[in-house]
Amino acid sequence: MSGIRVITAFDGQDAGVVLSAMEPYVYGKKYPLLDKPSVLDWDKDRETKGEYFLRTVDISEETRKNLEVSDSAEKENHVKSKPFGYWDTEFTQSGIRYKLDMHETLVKIKETPFNKNLVAKMTYHGVSHSEPSYIYKIILIVKYPHGKKEREFLEQTRDLCKWLILNDNVDVHIINYGDIINSQEVVTKHLQTILGVGGVFFLDDLPEDKPSPDNVIERVCQCLRTKNFEEAYEVCFSELEQRNRAQRSWKCHRTDKKTTEEQCKLCVGNKEFRETLKKRAVNSNVDWMHKPCLFECGKDIDGDPITFETSIKNNFWV
Repeated sequence: MSGIRVITAFDGQDAGVVLSAMEPYVYGKKYPLLDKPSVLDWDKDRETKGEYFLRTVDISEETRKNLEVSDSAEKENHVKSKPFGYWDTEFTQSGIRYKLDMHETLVKIKETPFNKNLVAKMTYHGVSHSEPSYIYKIILIVKYPHGKKEREFLEQTRDLCKWLILNDNVDVHIINYGDIINSQEVVTKHLQTILGVGGVFFLDDLPEDKPSPDNVIERVCQCLRTKNFEEAYEVCFSELEQRNRAQRSWKCHRTDKKTTEEQCKLCVGNKEFRETLKKRAVNSNVDWMHKPCLFECGKDIDGDPITFETSIKNNFWV
């Protein structure tokens, strides 16, 4: 077996916490901007020596000092904004799969013994867009996504779980973020064993593990913690389907106004609400008696559609 050993988490900071604990073994730079030449230095990878000369020859002493101060502040902020590092590589977001310009790197990954291969950061999106033959192990860090976009979490977790289900030969290990805080010694030994690395040392002042609310997002996290990827996928898929339904809207022919599934169901089942809509239609000069109900004619996902003619003939607003 060969391939990279992936550290993945929905929140990049959570991945950074683990990667910082095993810094000597990680493929990727903790603070990449620090290795970038200063603004007044020659950047050999981006410009010729002549271009560098033309860029800097007429810079005044005052401008030079301002650029140096700005460059220093940028690098300082680069470190402060991510206390546990960045660690991004060419694989982090797009995943690892064959590309001609990465041939040599990929051959190296394939040929390097599994116990000496890369430990690399990858997002959920990166994993779900990867060729599984290039991945040896996945360390999935699970933490409730406080303050993050729920839809994005559900979509990415759905895709990740589908990838894991379809590629169940890939070795997957779960690290519950709460255990890093409360059972750090156990987690340390676990990481050293499954990754085949030496000393793993977590930094101080780790982000706290806040209590999780009892909701559908926590249900997904619980499934991930127990490696129940099938149920996690189903929960994400179902929840996204419901949220997508709730966001659907269209124009009601009888009111000439925008409506939703919730409003249409209320219209069908509540006479008082229907009377309000009638008044709105009359005030807007809409000939509602000769207009079909689009909810009846196909917008109702759970019902069988009827024709426009039938809807007008059996107008339930009458």
